[in-house]
Amino acid sequence: MTTLIEQYNEELKQDTKIDEVNVKQVAMALPAIKHKWVSRLIVAKQELMKLEKIKTQAIEAVSKKIHEQSSVAISDIAANRAAESYETCQKINDSIAEHKILIEYLEKIERLFNSTTYDVGNIVKIMQMEQT
Repeated sequence: MTTLIEQYNEELKQDTKIDEVNVKQVAMALPAIKHKWVSRLIVAKQELMKLEKIKTQAIEAVSKKIHEQSSVAISDIAANRAAESYETCQKINDSIAEHKILIEYLEKIERLFNSTTYDVGNIVKIMQMEQT
């Protein structure tokens, strides 16, 4: 996941590189760039939902095994807590945590691009004032 954030960080540097030479190009491409980042945010949220569903299914499966293997009656709550400590569930929890960080990062990028529209507009106005 860290490499994905690093990859996104490099792409973000390119997407936010604005100077006098490329300002028109960036202004024209801005809707497509925004769409790219919003799409990545939605995909990350979908993946998080899948992971949470997988986690629920894994806890249910492990909890069922715990009930079957136990010689004494165990409450569902206790079995579910025990299931959470299994390696499989821990790996899923790690993936969920990583996806939450990725989602937070992508949400911040989305906010960044919302203000970029105004920034590009201001740059264009400054350039127009300099030409007059």
